[in-house]
Amino acid sequence: MPELPPFPITTARLLLQPLTEADLDALLSYHSLAGVHRYLPMGPLDRATASEWLKAGPWSRSTLETSGDAVCFGVVRDETGQLVGDIMVMWRNERQRHGEIGYVFHPDLAGRGYATEAAHALLHLAFEDLGWHRVTANIVEGNIPSVRVVERLGMRHEARHIESTPSGDGWEDLHLYALLDREWNDAPPVAWCPRCR
Repeated sequence: MPELPPFPITTARLLLQPLTEADLDALLSYHSLAGVHRYLPMGPLDRATASEWLKAGPWSRSTLETSGDAVCFGVVRDETGQLVGDIMVMWRNERQRHGEIGYVFHPDLAGRGYATEAAHALLHLAFEDLGWHRVTANIVEGNIPSVRVVERLGMRHEARHIESTPSGDGWEDLHLYALLDREWNDAPPVAWCPRCR
């Protein structure tokens, strides 16, 4: 079973920590928006669903026990304590040492580099702490901000899965991006990342 490091995970400006019921209103401030869920596999969340997710659903898990498990972290600005988004790491396959990352951030805070900074921390976690060989990210067609994040992280476009995810009354293409441990190890350090120094 992969061992997660102690929380919080710190970056230059952010804290990544388990979500709690105290985060409900902050999560709903963006997870209730149709525009945010345009590129997610589920529709906007109501209060009852979000509360259940925090109590016993996908936002309640804090360990990776078997392939297919995912852990979501709240992303908090260290300076203010404000929850700005949430980020996920999933253990895809034990034998292949394969994981996946995903992220959702409040649209009012777009363009500040929070998603890149938090996802960069997850790559340290995946490759250095968990010892994974390969990390992927799935991005729905047209989600240009997410494409920019994974490209800044050094992930490469590997595949386009035609009409592979439902959207409204139709289907969307899904783009697969990936990074290998050797590529991560060969990447130049990032000046703003405490773990890269």
